[in-house]
Amino acid sequence: MISLLPSIKQRHSLHHLRWLAKLLATRIKDLDTTLPDALLPVPMHTVDQLRRGYNQAAVLADELGKNTAIKVMHTRLCKVKRTHHQHDLNADQRRANLSGAFSLRGKLPKHVAIVDDVMTTGSTLHEIASLLKQHGVERVDAWVIARTPQRDHD
Repeated sequence: MISLLPSIKQRHSLHHLRWLAKLLATRIKDLDTTLPDALLPVPMHTVDQLRRGYNQAAVLADELGKNTAIKVMHTRLCKVKRTHHQHDLNADQRRANLSGAFSLRGKLPKHVAIVDDVMTTGSTLHEIASLLKQHGVERVDAWVIARTPQRDHD
């Protein structure tokens, strides 16, 4: 998994997201929990997405939506502030880096899942979940395909 995720981001190996999404969808459906009403992919800033050519979280959300029959809301959550790459920062720096980075457009259902490829400290997911809850979302789930090991300074 360690070399797989960078290949998705850096070598455009998007085909891996299809089978990873199927595995994640199967696992989620096996849980005894209420599924969300919508999926929200973690957005990239427009400049960064244009440079990469795609948003892997959006591709993953689309695949999860197909496998779970849950609507994907691509345009409701936006990244309005360009931030430093999170992998270069410690936990405190990550939180500060993301402050005010996201905004919402339009109404959202009461239960959503944020979709991302990797969670390290959870700063991105926490920032987005806080914003969603401030705007009336009652339950926020986080769906990720990998979690990086915690480092001593995080």
